[in-house]
Amino acid sequence: MNSYFFSIEGEYWLLILLLLLALALTFFTHKNTIPKISVSQKSILISLRSLGLIALLLMLFEPSLNKIYSEKITPRVAYFIDNSLSMAIENKNNPENISIKELLSDLNIDDNLEHSDIFFFGEEPILQNNYSPDSLDFKETSTNISSAIERLNRYSPDDNLAAAVIISDGNFNTGPNPAHLSAFQTIPIFTLGTGDTNARKDLLISKILTNNIVYKKNSTPITATLKSSGIIAENVKITLSEDGNEIGEQFINIEDSKTSDFTKRILFEYIPTSQGVKKLKIKIEHIKGEFIYENNSATAFVRVLENKRNIVIFSGSPSYDLSFISKYWDEKEEVELKKFVQKSGSKFYNTPSAEDLAQSEVIILCGFPNSHSPISLTESIAKEVEKGKS
Repeated sequence: MNSYFFSIEGEYWLLILLLLLALALTFFTHKNTIPKISVSQKSILISLRSLGLIALLLMLFEPSLNKIYSEKITPRVAYFIDNSLSMAIENKNNPENISIKELLSDLNIDDNLEHSDIFFFGEEPILQNNYSPDSLDFKETSTNISSAIERLNRYSPDDNLAAAVIISDGNFNTGPNPAHLSAFQTIPIFTLGTGDTNARKDLLISKILTNNIVYKKNSTPITATLKSSGIIAENVKITLSEDGNEIGEQFINIEDSKTSDFTKRILFEYIPTSQGVKKLKIKIEHIKGEFIYENNSATAFVRVLENKRNIVIFSGSPSYDLSFISKYWDEKEEVELKKFVQKSGSKFYNTPSAEDLAQSEVIILCGFPNSHSPISLTESIAKEVEKGKS
């Protein structure tokens, strides 16, 4: 819808008064002329003088013709639906709880798809161009709720996003704490929790933590976290297997976890005897009455190498500290040491590559980074550290 209005800088009554005075002054000055002129000539002069004064006054009052354009834009809503394994687990054999697909049906999202953005998320949110609740398969192994919140930053004011709705059981196992990110988000976020909040009788082995690259006949720690709720048990067997062959075992006592969760760190020593890609699995035996058995184990893949252990040093400049550290590692026969030392500006004596970082097991920083260090290299090192490298 369009609307127009006229405005000036000043008061209308003052403009009208000055216009009347200008017209009166023009008529008075041309009433008696020397020499006398005809009435038609006099009318022409009065008209020209009046138009000139009117134009001058209008310029002084800065008139403007304004146009207002208005358009009604329906606000959008972004829905983020958890598509991870835990969503299926929460509703398994639990008829009392409304299922996630029934919940979506009650929300009537289908009736407003034109103004809705539907995302399924696990590790990352994926926009559903052809949304259907039946598209949910609950096969995502990771749940990163923070990635859904970060996705909101890609909306612009022109998108007219009014709110975001996150539908999840709240169990995230990767990414930062979503509570911290949501505190800085300007778009309103509403959450719909699914599943049962009551603790179930269950044992859980969380993700295995180890190096991605290990070395033949060298000891490497393999760690995992055991979590228990609603279970008391003695001498529960936990095993470590390599490619399906059991290579280690432990027995632990699970304390009372009816009122609070029981957590214990499990540590195995792994000494590979052959090179290649190995599948490691930590598994805890089933306890009668557990809600689900599928989470009683966790797996990880490691690459076993014949070569020496790769260690890289990044130094901001040549220094005594660099010499001291290098001398220590150079004496280790099982270690291959690579040194990358900055010289003038952001240049290095030996330029590091992405392969050097990928093959490294330990990264040592000696006076690095400094103000001249390449930002891209610093970010690459940070990504390797996020993967679990020391």
